[in-house]
Amino acid sequence: MLKKTGIQTKQNRIRRRFTSLSGDFFTAMTLLSMAVFLSVLFIYVYNVMMSSPYFQIKEISVRGLKELTEKDILASANIKPQQNLLAVNKNSIIRRVCSNHWVETVYVGKELPGKLVLDVRERIPLALVKRGG
Repeated sequence: MLKKTGIQTKQNRIRRRFTSLSGDFFTAMTLLSMAVFLSVLFIYVYNVMMSSPYFQIKEISVRGLKELTEKDILASANIKPQQNLLAVNKNSIIRRVCSNHWVETVYVGKELPGKLVLDVRERIPLALVKRGG
């Protein structure tokens, strides 16, 4: 049986290390490429959904009103016409509507594809003072 010379052994070691490193490099580059591709894809889908007319607010339903009018609630909610339903910030609408002293709580719901629901619970007055005639 022939023994391998020292030079052949070194060459084989170098070859094994090189193939191992090149395989690791290829795997890392593949994973990095996939991450970049998925990021770009998600950004594109997000932009398409935010600019799509399919998700524009077509109807606003206001429920639970007794003393206030729907016009009062919509004015305080400050919802822009043709706004995207996915871009609506529920917490800011709740904060703006609850700034009215008649409003106790507000529930803001989204019904896809284009309906926004405001469920208002008004405060119960203890007494009403009628001024003037």
